[in-house]
Amino acid sequence: MNQVDTVTGMDETVDRQWVVDLVRATIEEDLAGGVDVTTTATIDPDQISVAELVARTDGVVAGLEIAELANDASFPDRGRLKLAAGGGK
Repeated sequence: MNQVDTVTGMDETVDRQWVVDLVRATIEEDLAGGVDVTTTATIDPDQISVAELVARTDGVVAGLEIAELANDASFPDRGRLKLAAGGGK
């Protein structure tokens, strides 16, 4: 199955392949065929990170599916990012 097709819940008006192509083109332009020297110098390649983003008050979160898709396009060999609003509800 194509990774682009695995995002669920995204509005069908969003072109998934366009998002993937945009993310990959942006990374290619940024790295210019090389590596990110700051990341290479400061982060162990085996580093695993976890983050929890918590809002101070109730609100609306938009773009979670796009964020997941962009992450998966950026790091296809690093596993999937799963975002959830409402404390994972």
